[in-house]
Amino acid sequence: LTEENCLRMQLELLARYQDPAFQRAMTIAYRKHIKDPKSLNAEQKQLCWPIQAAIIPKYGFALTPMGIQRSFEESSAVCVRSKEACDIGLRIMFCVYLYPKQKALQELADEQEEKSQMGYSQQQLSHHGTGDKKISLASE
Repeated sequence: LTEENCLRMQLELLARYQDPAFQRAMTIAYRKHIKDPKSLNAEQKQLCWPIQAAIIPKYGFALTPMGIQRSFEESSAVCVRSKEACDIGLRIMFCVYLYPKQKALQELADEQEEKSQMGYSQQQLSHHGTGDKKISLASE
């Protein structure tokens, strides 16, 4: 894989991985499988497959698990000698793994906080009664 073709392939992959629909799908995958790495890996592969299928064959890689692995290995080899390829590769990793995971964790934490707040509010209502109690004023 030449440096030029590596950069082209990486930029095509990056553009597709940055798509909001892909990002949302990956975030959902992390949410569903946050505690099950095997299921998460399977869903990640399923989500990445159509993107890889549209791009990696154009650069001489077979559309098989071995072909995908070879494209990754050859891109990694280019990264050793090209800072630009390395930077794009890191951005791809961020889009596919890091950002969706952090987004999923934040959404789950926000939902937990919201549920906790709702539970606290309901507890307050039940502890304060229905308002039938007479409130005495200091002037009485």
